[in-house]
Amino acid sequence: MITKTRIKTSNQRGDTIIEAILAMALITLVLFTTWSLTNRSSQLSLAARKRIVMVNHLKEEAEIIRGWRDGAASASDFRNAPQLAGKSVAVGSVPVNPCDESRSAVPPNSFNVSLNSSGGFDVTNNPKTVESDPTSQVWVQVEDDPSATNKQYIDFYLNACWHSGGSVQKEENSQILMRLNT
Repeated sequence: MITKTRIKTSNQRGDTIIEAILAMALITLVLFTTWSLTNRSSQLSLAARKRIVMVNHLKEEAEIIRGWRDGAASASDFRNAPQLAGKSVAVGSVPVNPCDESRSAVPPNSFNVSLNSSGGFDVTNNPKTVESDPTSQVWVQVEDDPSATNKQYIDFYLNACWHSGGSVQKEENSQILMRLNT
């Protein structure tokens, strides 16, 4: 009768310490990469949300101004409204990047229009702060050349400036040109 004896070989032992460290390093790398990607996509999502909120504020301001114009008895009543008196800036003087000027001081002749409780329109002379965040501002500048003959429109520049947040405080801005026929 033949008996089988088991012989232990070196390949039947457990993992070596080097293999365990390499496996842990690989798992750490995968987890860190996943966390980094999730964090970055979360920051992009928050920045996109803030941009949407700010652009919606600009659209709201545009609708209020359009309603103000539509509620005026005549085109000259709107153009010569006391709230717009002295608010015009020189043609071509509205900056391309609205944040450049607003950070040092309130932009010249800037204002905001809002509805009041009696259904009228109020004009304030300071940029509107959005969402209790002093870095988020919305304001309007009007470019009108009263000396131009037969000018049938007024250009309203609706500006917004804010910080996008995240690990890097990036300054964002948006500017909408609204040309209203008068």
